[in-house]
Amino acid sequence: FEQSKFSFQPRRYLRAALAGPQGLAFIPALTLAGYWYGGENMLFYVAVILPALFAIAGYFSGAEVKEGRDGTTKLRLRQAAILQLDSHLNEEKTSGKATAAIALSLDDFASIERQFGTKAADAILAQVAQRMQSTLRDTDLVVRLDTAKFAIAMAPMQRVDLESLIQICGRLQSAIAEPFSIDATRVYVSSSVGFCSSARSPSRHGSTLLECAESALDSAVVNGAGSMRAFSPETKRRADARRTLSSEVGHALESGLILPWFQPQISTFNGEI
Repeated sequence: FEQSKFSFQPRRYLRAALAGPQGLAFIPALTLAGYWYGGENMLFYVAVILPALFAIAGYFSGAEVKEGRDGTTKLRLRQAAILQLDSHLNEEKTSGKATAAIALSLDDFASIERQFGTKAADAILAQVAQRMQSTLRDTDLVVRLDTAKFAIAMAPMQRVDLESLIQICGRLQSAIAEPFSIDATRVYVSSSVGFCSSARSPSRHGSTLLECAESALDSAVVNGAGSMRAFSPETKRRADARRTLSSEVGHALESGLILPWFQPQISTFNGEI
């Protein structure tokens, strides 16, 4: 432990020295000094040494690259939820606690954006993110998946069954159902939810668990606004079948396999079309 701590300190200090305004002043000054005292040969060494210093400081380490956030809601993105779920799944055997993934979408949000504009829609999305976070525990991770679609990586819980997950999802829907104030106008938004517990997931991977929650959400959306569905193998089969059918129909339309025909209706009373 002491050895790893000792080896970490120089990297931290070097990173601090290279970061910020002092780093911006250090690089050109070092380059100019190298050329002044050693000419082109010294410039070559500077070109080799500087990248090495940044590498040692950890600037090129993938582990230290900051993950992006959504600009509208300030939430983290899909990959963060997958990594979080992976971590929770790995801890289940030792902790004895289970996790779950929840996917939530705002119903008919496109019409809200058309009616009130993009700025108002973004304001609603930001407020939805805040309401979801305030409804959940600090250890639960809320991310944005798509335009009006969110996901939650639930922190490990002692009890993860159908009843407890329905209660959590119901609280989320109730929080979102409260009216939003947009330019002195009350806007009401409903949401559909799908969820999957780790016990029902076909594999022990965060990506699979999240996909299962999204399949349950697809089933909820088909059932109507404000619906809620739990994942089951049949849910996934139906969601896969819908996606396949949509893909085939789109391909058929693009390939000219589906042709529209005008079918006139003739009145039997007077013969008019």
